Amino acid sequence: SPLQPDEGTNENIEDDHREQQHRAGETRGKRPAAAQVRGLDVAALPRGAAVVRLARVPRADLDVLFDAAAAVVVPSRYEGFGLPALEAMAHGRPVVVSSAGSLPEVVGDAGLVVDPDDVPSWADAVVVASTPGAERDAMIRRGLRQAATCTAERSAAAFLRSLRTAVNS
Repeated sequence: SPLQPDEGTNENIEDDHREQQHRAGETRGKRPAAAQVRGLDVAALPRGAAVVRLARVPRADLDVLFDAAAAVVVPSRYEGFGLPALEAMAHGRPVVVSSAGSLPEVVGDAGLVVDPDDVPSWADAVVVASTPGAERDAMIRRGLRQAATCTAERSAAAFLRSLRTAVNS
């Protein structure tokens, strides 16, 4: 059976979503009040439409989607670096990721890490990550800190150190 949120959860998620859109419009100025992305009017999704699956999204649309998301779920069995999770955390979104590949290392203790084959745990984790409250707020704070540690400069410096070690060996 499909995941059904607890009574009142949809209203809370929708309220949070409206607040996020309002903040995004105020802080970025260039963002539309209703997130219109490739024909997807996020604000007009039917009540109970808690999950939206998208194909490849143009770079220009990503900020709007991250800002509109209650949480970002990355159930990959293989993820090269985990950039979607990192970007979500940088946007202040809680993340739920697979325990496969690089995702646990990228997310650290900032998100919820779930076995890719444990469907009930995925359902529970998505509810926790998308329900407003202290636990979600803590995930957001940890995610912002974690994302701040993964800068291009730090990655380049680590790569250069590895390269020097390989050349000098």
